[in-house]
Amino acid sequence: MYNIFQSVVLHQNIKIDNNKLLKYVYKIKKQDKGRILSNEGGWQSLEIDENQKELEELKNNIEKKLLEYLDNIKLKHSKNYVYNIWLNINGYKDSNVLHNHPWSIVSGVYYIKTPSKCGDLVLHHPCREIGPEWHRLIIEYNPANSATWTLPVAEGDLVLFPSWLYHSVNSNLNKEDVRVSIAFNICG
Repeated sequence: MYNIFQSVVLHQNIKIDNNKLLKYVYKIKKQDKGRILSNEGGWQSLEIDENQKELEELKNNIEKKLLEYLDNIKLKHSKNYVYNIWLNINGYKDSNVLHNHPWSIVSGVYYIKTPSKCGDLVLHHPCREIGPEWHRLIIEYNPANSATWTLPVAEGDLVLFPSWLYHSVNSNLNKEDVRVSIAFNICG
């Protein structure tokens, strides 16, 4: 048996000052009307300058974890860097549709605020043709037979994944609070 075509995902909680990041996100939201790309509802900022001092602690943590990630999958990392960052706020029923991030190596997201039922990250199997014939035979879902993999997210979670991996975000079903995250791409 061979385990081939893996989609390696890093999902780790890191300890940084989320209150400072939350204030930064809301400051930018006041200045930036946002854009619509993969978001259905909610607010997504325009691209943010990754060299902002408010992002320094997060960027340092991303780069440290990126080296571990690239070493694990045996990719060079001499010139990999965070080249774009954007901010997300998802309110009640806001979500993100299925998408990927072409022209990048690794993509990721850091979760600043995650109230209950705020919308998990869903990773989709690279083979888009997994269908009902396959699923009706599954005894127990696992990474080898699942068409999607749902990652429950918590405040302080950092997730790194291959940029070609399709993903989406479930709707925020928390009527009283928002989910706040920072997403980014890394190129070589």
